[in-house]
Amino acid sequence: IVKKVIGMNYDSKIKKVEKILKKSNIEIIKKFDISTKEKNYIHNWATKYNQKKKLKNVKYKSKNLGIGVLSSLVSIHQNENFKEKEYIIKSALISSALVFERTKKLIEKIKPDLIITFNNRFALSLPILEVAKAYNIKYYCHERGSTPNKYQIFKKSVHDVDERGDQIFQLWKNTNSKLRNKFGKKY
Repeated sequence: IVKKVIGMNYDSKIKKVEKILKKSNIEIIKKFDISTKEKNYIHNWATKYNQKKKLKNVKYKSKNLGIGVLSSLVSIHQNENFKEKEYIIKSALISSALVFERTKKLIEKIKPDLIITFNNRFALSLPILEVAKAYNIKYYCHERGSTPNKYQIFKKSVHDVDERGDQIFQLWKNTNSKLRNKFGKKY
């Protein structure tokens, strides 16, 4: 399914994913938008960004969305010494803030008990978790491994050192001693 979806145009991808969701009895929420006033506020906020500011410190309504934008750009460029055009940074900031505002509206509308999102550090996933935290909603973060079949679900931040340590200890504890010794000798 993944290979079939990747090669499709945008509308076909949406239709294919909707078909899969419906087949799995997952409710699809109709698209909704935020007001022009909110969009203008976001646009004005993003246009105040300039290269002299550290992107990792840029906040939107006291939430550090700049760090998510920076993380996305570093992932794309594979280093943090990229020379990015300012309009791309501003567009990413706008996208991040739009996700933040739309997530607020969505949470107010459906009042979820749990939110699951991919990772939690990118420009489009960080704002979702910031809103979840603000509304005291439990969240899980999905992190993909080296293949689509390798992944892990985190109950806290993907990068929470304490949770990662607890998970490693639990996996270690649940592995038999012969297997632990075998892997230990490899290191």
